Amino acid sequence: MVDIKAIRIKDTEERNIPSTHIVYNITVQTSVRGWSVYRRYSEFYQLHNDLLRRFPKNLPPYQLPPKTYYLFSGCRGIDFIEERREGLAKYMKAILDSTDSRWRDTLEWSTFLEIPKIKNSDLAKNFTSESWLDEVKAIQALIRENRAILLRRDVHYSQQEVAAAHNCTFQVKKGITLLNQRLVTLKTGLTYLAGTSEEIGVISEWERSRRGDKLNKILDEVSMLSKLATLGTHESPTTPPAAFISERDSLLYPRTVTKQILKTPSSSRIFGNNKTLPRDTEKTNGLDSNGLLILQQQMMQEQNTSLEQFSIILKRQLYIGVTVGQELDAHNQLLSELGQDLDRTESKLKITTKRLERI
Repeated sequence: MVDIKAIRIKDTEERNIPSTHIVYNITVQTSVRGWSVYRRYSEFYQLHNDLLRRFPKNLPPYQLPPKTYYLFSGCRGIDFIEERREGLAKYMKAILDSTDSRWRDTLEWSTFLEIPKIKNSDLAKNFTSESWLDEVKAIQALIRENRAILLRRDVHYSQQEVAAAHNCTFQVKKGITLLNQRLVTLKTGLTYLAGTSEEIGVISEWERSRRGDKLNKILDEVSMLSKLATLGTHESPTTPPAAFISERDSLLYPRTVTKQILKTPSSSRIFGNNKTLPRDTEKTNGLDSNGLLILQQQMMQEQNTSLEQFSIILKRQLYIGVTVGQELDAHNQLLSELGQDLDRTESKLKITTKRLERI
């Protein structure tokens, strides 16, 4: 389905076939095209009932104007029609702007608005020079949203919220899939804007090259985003949950051994035959070979935990560095475009100055 940007009911029209009735002109606008649909109030009422039957526990975000009878002549009838038109417009706009998309995802909604199913190639052909740039801005906004989700995922990992972290990873991967689809359409649209062997291009070759560089940069950002999403897929939290630690310790370090370690008196044992070799410490006093092995395993586990924490911090710093680098590249690109615009303006000013001198 196409992405609808606005729905308006601008005016009404009186028709006499099959009988006298009022139809409402619904204007639907997307990022690349628009169309009009004429509907009677009874069709609005039918749509509302269909949505209620599909979602009986979730009412639409705005109440449909009541179903009453009216006269077509006189000021009272005109005022009533205008009031109903405003109510229907608010009803449609509330469903469109709602954060809950359940009503917009239904077949009844798409049938009511006659929303066409457009292929990517058809959508690319309908791009204008301005709508192509609007699509670029929308994609860049989606990239920033996915970056924020990745940062939120790292926070969940640091707080041992594994389920929430995996949910963030799933959202980012879903967003990357949608971004790749829209980028394919955007690339095809740039080809049509530049012109083919049969049609004259809308933009110049220099503009096509500039937009191509911008598109390649966005592709690199999406590729980096995909790598970062995959990087944290198999990560574990910084430290295991407390319940897991207690169960693991009870298996690796039995309480009998721990009590034995604590109660065993100190000794002057020397490791090896040479008296210069390391002696017993407070941790190793009274431990036999098995106790020393368990102590070594415990120390290695603590070191592994510290390394995992350090690894998480390094990955977060890496992501922040990459993000800062991308932002700097974006600002450099803006400065470069500003410089090009200044050069063009300066050239035009010189030409205009010469013309003024001739005059």
